[in-house]
Amino acid sequence: MPARIECRATARARWLAILSPAMILAGIWRIDGVLGALGVAGIALLVLGRLLGTANLRRLAVNIEAPHRATSGLAYPLRITLTNTRRLLDAVRISCSVTLPGGAVTRFHTPWIAAGSAVDFDGRATPTMRTDGGGIGLKLHSAFPLGLFSFHASATREHPMIVLPRPRVPRDSPGHGVRMDATPLVGATPGGLDGDLRGLRVWRAGDNPRRIAWPATMRSIARGAEPVVRENDPPGFLPRHCLLVVHSHAGGGALIRPDRFERTLELTSGWLERLHALGIHARLTADFDAWEVRPAHTRAGIIRCREQLARASRCASTEAHELHQALTRIATDEETVILLSDMPPEYWIAHLPHAVRPPVITKF
Repeated sequence: MPARIECRATARARWLAILSPAMILAGIWRIDGVLGALGVAGIALLVLGRLLGTANLRRLAVNIEAPHRATSGLAYPLRITLTNTRRLLDAVRISCSVTLPGGAVTRFHTPWIAAGSAVDFDGRATPTMRTDGGGIGLKLHSAFPLGLFSFHASATREHPMIVLPRPRVPRDSPGHGVRMDATPLVGATPGGLDGDLRGLRVWRAGDNPRRIAWPATMRSIARGAEPVVRENDPPGFLPRHCLLVVHSHAGGGALIRPDRFERTLELTSGWLERLHALGIHARLTADFDAWEVRPAHTRAGIIRCREQLARASRCASTEAHELHQALTRIATDEETVILLSDMPPEYWIAHLPHAVRPPVITKF
């Protein structure tokens, strides 16, 4: 911690600073030694409190063990070690506040640290926003002794830490070639699930009894025919390749909302994780990344894409022809295009090339 320590007088210290000289003057005027001694004692108490309080925060070392990669909205463990490097003077009533990248703040208080010893604090921190880099802010506070003064010491420590955007599961309706019969939460067709009803047919050996259409079966038996079962189409399919496209184009002068951009990045992270869980090869391109195509079919590729999302800044100059050219140049016939934007679809859907229609448009 730095050698500079800020000191602020409390209300009791201000009252003592006013009353002590007054008692000294009153003692001199009334020739009262006891009253004058009390005034001198009050001033001595202020000076001693200032010296002891300043020495209480000196030569304290803070060590923080925190991960270098975290996810916004998810708690991660950390350990804070506060060491008293002095040989003679103990540290008393120390409060420590640590501000980590992403807005995560954790605090703890220790009543006593013996000279030459240390205390450990194991806690958890939850970042609230994505960020790349930044330092760790440290603040020590103490009101020792007697609460006459409030002492503060602060410092900033470099810590290479990146906070990734939180993956938000897309809950929009199924799109072209994606999750046709998949549930929004699971992301894949459960075993034995049927597709749409095709019609009725005669019972055959091996049919599931649960598929019997009883009203039709009763009428069939009444005519002397066999039981009737429901016949369904095969369940939906999943594509093999997907292209995630993130952009901020709006041709109609839509209102820019930073919260929608952050939500778009969270949905993009959710799509990356979901497609990887389904075994679908995905690629990511975005206007804030100069339309660079990043593979995301492996875990390492997803981490690199999410790190790029953590560093992203909204691109305010995306034109319609740039979006059109990027989709025409990057998208292939075998890929399902998933479009994500912080602008409403009605402002840019007309500028999409016909070759990629119908795409999957993720809505808020």
